[in-house]
Amino acid sequence: MSAAAEQGLVRAQVDLAWRYRDANQLAVDYGKSLRWFNAAAAQDDPKGQLGVGYAYSQGLGVPVDHVKAFGFFLKAARQGQVNAEFNMGLYYDSGMGVEEDCARAEEWYRRAADQGYKDAMFNLGWLAEKCAVRTEQKAQWWRKAAEHGHDTAARNLGMMYRDGDGVPQDRQEAFKWFLKSAQMGNAVAQSEVGFAYSFGSGVVTDYEQAARWLRIGASQKDPGSLCNFGVLYYHGWGVPHDEREALRLFLESANLGSGHAQFNLGVCYRDGQGTERDPLASYVWFSIAAREQFPLAQNRADTMRKLLTPAQIAEADRRLAQWKPIAQ
Repeated sequence: MSAAAEQGLVRAQVDLAWRYRDANQLAVDYGKSLRWFNAAAAQDDPKGQLGVGYAYSQGLGVPVDHVKAFGFFLKAARQGQVNAEFNMGLYYDSGMGVEEDCARAEEWYRRAADQGYKDAMFNLGWLAEKCAVRTEQKAQWWRKAAEHGHDTAARNLGMMYRDGDGVPQDRQEAFKWFLKSAQMGNAVAQSEVGFAYSFGSGVVTDYEQAARWLRIGASQKDPGSLCNFGVLYYHGWGVPHDEREALRLFLESANLGSGHAQFNLGVCYRDGQGTERDPLASYVWFSIAAREQFPLAQNRADTMRKLLTPAQIAEADRRLAQWKPIAQ
């Protein structure tokens, strides 16, 4: 391989460059990787140009230089290299290395999308919302991306139909796209599917299916799945009634930032469900939920605060000052 690269065989140069970059049978060496990408790029090879562009955009063996990265991506994109076309869209979309330009971003994303590049289809959906130039609606692009296997596009399309955002509200259509996304492994969509089965939103209520999907989402540490799975244990829907397990799931979800779970913890500590009554802890969790703008949380916090002694209020304020969600 190295001998062929030294002799100027472009394919060997590019292959060797990727091996040095990604530790594929070789130790990582960004300098050597860039050397071979440059050698291929000097022969006007689009994959070599793409590799040099990645090196400058990510600082692999050279300082980050978005202007140079843009130049190499442009050379490759003009030859129809789909990853380079997508990166051209990103650069015009974000204004890195070039002035932000929605029309040019759309042009390059479209070129990549026409070659079946699902991330380009997905970004065209965001571009339709972000920019004044709207030749396609975001739902159309997200549908195309979802049909090409983009799980986040399918999830977002489900949210659009759930909320009636730019499309007619349709719970059944929302469930269809949430399920498609969930089957591709999207944890947020798994939470939505579990919720839909729990409350009959766009599908017949089925607590066993709700538990199945929420268990999968919870295993990915998705806050919504953890919280909704806790709700099933709280009520005994599709799983044994177990307030302690509900409390555990609410706590895990709350620490990941779920306002709903934080509110539920306030209720559990207030009423002694799954734990001893603890007005101080209840006040703290209602207050944290209020920070997340969860409905009724501030009202409940104000009510609980009236039950606390000055010393308890001081302790609660100390906990609130120190609390922060666990980074995901």
